[in-house]
Amino acid sequence: MKKYLLIIALVGLLQTGCYKDKNNYVVSPINEAIIKTASEEYAVEQLTDLNITTEISYSLDRNDTYSYEWKIFESREKNDYTDRVPYGEVIANTKDLNEKIFTPAGKYVLLYTVINNNTGVRNFKELKLTVNSGFYEGLVVAYDKDDHAELGFIRKDDQIGYDLFQAMNGEKAVGTVQKVNSLVVKSLRMLALTTTVNHYQLGADEFSLLGSKNTLFIQGVNSFGDSYFGGNKMSYYDAPSDVFYINKGKIYADMGPDFAGQMAGQYSQPFYYSHGDYQLYPFLFNGKGGGNIIFYDNLNKKFLQAKYNERELYNVAQRPTDSFDPNNVGKTAVGAMLGFGGEVYYIMESGTGRDLYTMTQYNDGITNRILPINLANSPGLDKAKIFDARSEKGQIYYALDNKLYLYNVDVNAAQLIKTFGDGEQIADIHVHRANMWQNSIDEAFDKRIYIATNSGENGKVYQYQIQANGTIADRPDKEFKDFGKIVSITYRNPNE
Repeated sequence: MKKYLLIIALVGLLQTGCYKDKNNYVVSPINEAIIKTASEEYAVEQLTDLNITTEISYSLDRNDTYSYEWKIFESREKNDYTDRVPYGEVIANTKDLNEKIFTPAGKYVLLYTVINNNTGVRNFKELKLTVNSGFYEGLVVAYDKDDHAELGFIRKDDQIGYDLFQAMNGEKAVGTVQKVNSLVVKSLRMLALTTTVNHYQLGADEFSLLGSKNTLFIQGVNSFGDSYFGGNKMSYYDAPSDVFYINKGKIYADMGPDFAGQMAGQYSQPFYYSHGDYQLYPFLFNGKGGGNIIFYDNLNKKFLQAKYNERELYNVAQRPTDSFDPNNVGKTAVGAMLGFGGEVYYIMESGTGRDLYTMTQYNDGITNRILPINLANSPGLDKAKIFDARSEKGQIYYALDNKLYLYNVDVNAAQLIKTFGDGEQIADIHVHRANMWQNSIDEAFDKRIYIATNSGENGKVYQYQIQANGTIADRPDKEFKDFGKIVSITYRNPNE
């Protein structure tokens, strides 16, 4: 009996499985919202109003009711392997947007949603949004005023801010200026100001104080001099794995936020070198893949390297592709900068003169060539300490007293291109170009140079157009004055 019942059940299932679908469906069109805005991209400065008017039409003509939502969120990049939570915030629930923007400076997606209250159907429009700080891009000027360090800012639109360290933090920077550096890439947005007695980290968006020597160093550091603040650029991340600070030859580091997810907010101990003491020139560049970071040791007269996220220095082995032994240079670095085509230039000095060492980035072998500088055809280069180079041609600018020179690498000779007035001394120069870690590009790269000068205690910055042959125009495009005695300048590139 059980057998027959089982057969009947199976037949019933087969009959059900073979039931023919007669396609008796009722299909109704959806009332969709078609959204239009004046632009697909918007930019707004923090703490100002963002106004966007929408034009909405509907696929069906009926009296449905609607709700709205404007949401700002940070899209996560493919190479972001950190566990940080991306920014997201609903800022309005109105048809048109008219809101003051408090969002941190950066690049975002602005998502506009139209919700049909009758059917629940949602229609979306994505817009690109850039939120700029008041200091979104421009030249940072570090100067001495009344025996203490100060910061100025020449914004891209020529707006000028003075005495910003005290104005934004309610306190004075102690000591006089040694160096100012900018490190802006992805979520890293920092400035570093080093004075004779302190080292400060500041947020590049607000010039707000993030830390000083009392919080940044594990053990007390009270003496400051030649310094450098910057990072490597890791392949696949397009951002620094580490943030490095070189002070008086010793190197310290913190984790890069786009690599580790969050900075420690404190430097490591000085790096260890198993062969003894070292004295690094204040500069670095990228070795293989950006995972090796290269420095020059003025004490032992050779190149050294560190590995990402490690806090130890190692010798650099000579590779088959090297044109000279990086472990046996025997000279003193007096200048270093990014050069033509991504190369790195070192100005080296010995008892017989000065040489230009060109180095290669991101390769196993880091050395390229040695060019003995023809000092007879390069006036003042034997004494110069202020250098910067172009990215599109093998040309180096250097300054001595009130004179600016242009050295042509291919010709191995220099020419005087500008003489300022008597009593006006060149303090620093900066070619507008991409820095070591920067991902963004600018059509103005390699087309202008900033020259900071002092007449006594009064500082001034000139902006000159660079001609095709590397010389500068007869007259400056712009002139910015009323700073204190300028010591150092750097460019704050836009947020990425």
